[in-house]
Amino acid sequence: MARCAYCRVETELFSNGVSVCVQCTDGSTQSPQRKGFNPLSGIPFRLRVETCGVERLPPNRQVAINVPAGSILRVKDGSSPLDKSMVVVLWAGRELAMFAEDLETRGDMVASQDAS
Repeated sequence: MARCAYCRVETELFSNGVSVCVQCTDGSTQSPQRKGFNPLSGIPFRLRVETCGVERLPPNRQVAINVPAGSILRVKDGSSPLDKSMVVVLWAGRELAMFAEDLETRGDMVASQDAS
């Protein structure tokens, strides 16, 4: 039996390939374990199509970066400070913010490889 990605209780439920318990699926109440936690953390993705990411540069600049198809990205912990629906990924030694939905719909999880 799998463990919930948020609170670690045993569960047989999955949402988008991530194990989750009934209590943590309720969007109206966030458990303390779930707050700020990203179930995609550490998971590498290979992009099937070119996808846009945002790089933050000092002092307060943001630059759109096109990440080519075939690139491997690794998701970091937590969500992006730019937008809560975005995650921070590592790609080619850079940190980019990308929409989590873009990773899930335009990429495939990879067994285990370093972000390149």
